[in-house]
Amino acid sequence: MAPTPEPVVFEPDSNSKKKGGFHRPSFSPVFSCAPIGELKVTKVHLMVNPYSGKKKGEKVANKAKSLLEESGIEVVVYRSSHPGHLIELAANIESEENDVFAVVGGDGSMSEVITGRMRGKEDREPPIVAFIPAGTGNSHAYDLKIEGVEDAVSRIVAGRIQMLDISRVVLTEGLPGFEKGEMTWYSHNLVTWGLGIDSNLIAEKIRFLGPIRYDVGIVISILLNRRRHAKLILDGSKSRKVSINDYFISYRKTKLRKKEFIKEIIIPLKSKNNILKCYKISKRIDDDISSVFMAINTE
Repeated sequence: MAPTPEPVVFEPDSNSKKKGGFHRPSFSPVFSCAPIGELKVTKVHLMVNPYSGKKKGEKVANKAKSLLEESGIEVVVYRSSHPGHLIELAANIESEENDVFAVVGGDGSMSEVITGRMRGKEDREPPIVAFIPAGTGNSHAYDLKIEGVEDAVSRIVAGRIQMLDISRVVLTEGLPGFEKGEMTWYSHNLVTWGLGIDSNLIAEKIRFLGPIRYDVGIVISILLNRRRHAKLILDGSKSRKVSINDYFISYRKTKLRKKEFIKEIIIPLKSKNNILKCYKISKRIDDDISSVFMAINTE
């Protein structure tokens, strides 16, 4: 029987400003474990997304390269030219055991480099990856409390290594009716499906708006009101499968039992002739119980 994961507890940060009557949570001890070891860094593969963060990636990369070389570290620079290019670049690099892959970009760039090094090569030693934030969100840098390029480079030079859990996602490439086969992605941060990814795809098309593009993308996705259907595999002391339609019992209540967590989400493919339309009337645009709701599905 697989061990049940221990719950992660977040204590309130009393020094933070309250929002909605609550303090911001403090980092759980699981995110601040001691390093597992140290190494003498001699070579860094600098994986650069020059378009990240309103195209400031190139400027950040030049500064990082200069600081690393001043510390006596060899730097080889790789620049992406289109989405997904860092996967290809990272996969084809011949590296030595203690080489570091330093990512200059946002959370998506980090995911691409990890995917490139791990895809189809899970049996080898995991890569040593560092993050130099240059994106818009930089959620990973916030979690690790990286304050900028100087701080990021100083951590690389120090050579302290920390383990990081990643998620392996297997999905079908292409749209329903035009599938190209199975592909694998790796995530160090989060995996989204439905409105989350829809809004990000829209946001990518309006990058000129800056950080507010994510808010605009969410509003547009809510108004489009696309619905998804899936099955969840809940894992605890014993795995069980639950339809996503039965998972939500009532407002903010689910079928998740104590010490259970969502292990898998099985998403069925729709046929290319399938048309789903949903309409909702409520007092607010989102996060509200419907006054009237109608869903029409035709095939």
